[in-house]
Amino acid sequence: MIETKFEASVGMSRKWDAREAGREVAETAIKNLSEPPSFFLLFSTIHYEKYGGFQEFLNGVWDVLPNGTPLVGGTVVGFMNNYGCYTRGASALAVSYSNMDVSIGIGHNTKKNPNKASENCARSIIKNFKDSNYKESFVFQLVSGPTMPHFPGFGSGFILKGKVRSSLASKLIEVSTKRLQKGIGREEEVLEKMSKSMEHTHIMSGSSSDDMKLSKNYQFFNREIFNNSVVAIGLKSDRKMNLKYGHGFHKLFDQALKVTEKAFGGKIIKKINNVDAVNEFIKTIHWSEDMLDERLHEKTFFFPLGFEYADKTLSPAAIGAILGGGFSFSFRTNSDNLFVLTASGQSIVNAIDSCMDRDSILTFGISCCANLVTLGDDIYRVQEQIQKYLKDFLVIFTLGEGVYLPSERIPKFFNETNIVLSIK
Repeated sequence: MIETKFEASVGMSRKWDAREAGREVAETAIKNLSEPPSFFLLFSTIHYEKYGGFQEFLNGVWDVLPNGTPLVGGTVVGFMNNYGCYTRGASALAVSYSNMDVSIGIGHNTKKNPNKASENCARSIIKNFKDSNYKESFVFQLVSGPTMPHFPGFGSGFILKGKVRSSLASKLIEVSTKRLQKGIGREEEVLEKMSKSMEHTHIMSGSSSDDMKLSKNYQFFNREIFNNSVVAIGLKSDRKMNLKYGHGFHKLFDQALKVTEKAFGGKIIKKINNVDAVNEFIKTIHWSEDMLDERLHEKTFFFPLGFEYADKTLSPAAIGAILGGGFSFSFRTNSDNLFVLTASGQSIVNAIDSCMDRDSILTFGISCCANLVTLGDDIYRVQEQIQKYLKDFLVIFTLGEGVYLPSERIPKFFNETNIVLSIK
């Protein structure tokens, strides 16, 4: 028998013009394939919105890509591949393999109704897999991430000080998220529902974003562009598909901070140890209140809070906004016990590298955009290390990371974490 060849290739473009970039990222991705691609993952930074627009970007891709190729993707903070590390441009992963069934799905209004969006997305994938005979299965989903709401009389920003304004803001954020779809992403809820629909499937979830301004983000589905949506691709194959995940953080103190008042299902923390959550946090890490300014994320990325899932997996959760005496996360915490976390640059580097499989014929992963901030120029050291043992790979930098492994039976969501798919 003739062995079926598995081929994977990464494309990239740094051109400024949207249509030209679309053509180049597609051309460089498929030029090394001997057969038409079985699917195409496409990612871009937000810059092309101002340099021709995303419809022109997709038009450029489809100038090159064979008609009917399943395509999903969206805007991300940046990416790392065999070419380098970038926060401007586009990158794609093209895969060709005949012993593989591919199905894509989409769901809308993820902030308003994450359960319905996930159900609709999963339904399409499951329907197309009903006749598949392959046992190995995997789903990658990209979900619209958090966006900053704007309230008349309040303005917009990550810092809202003053108890009256902040108390109202806590309520307004929930209303804005659910009704206007401007606010917290609710990606962990999409993941939870997807894992219930596909409980025997490995799932990787990333949060779509812009350049960390949290103004807007977009999702790509074949020839169309959406926002506030989840797009997903499902794979079933005879090849072994593994997911590894991890981060470099550990508890700074063993003593937990006890959440005693919260809102929006645990996404907003109002009280810790029965006092204002912000005051308790800054007292614990010996900060002054003036440390909490509009550069919040550049600081709290180094000292995220975290909680433990039922199996003791530690989940870093970066503070997303200050709401007077309280603060918000970008996703729900699953425990009332929070821990202050810390990491070294080397432990973060090691965490990324440990998720990589040196024998993989396809490596695709997600890593938190916070790693770009915390590592700085050392991110290039990570890329150079991976390039020593992997010819082609693609890692996108997202605003949140989620994973579900059938062996663990617990859907998990994180910040500052890495999740990598390896196919052998």
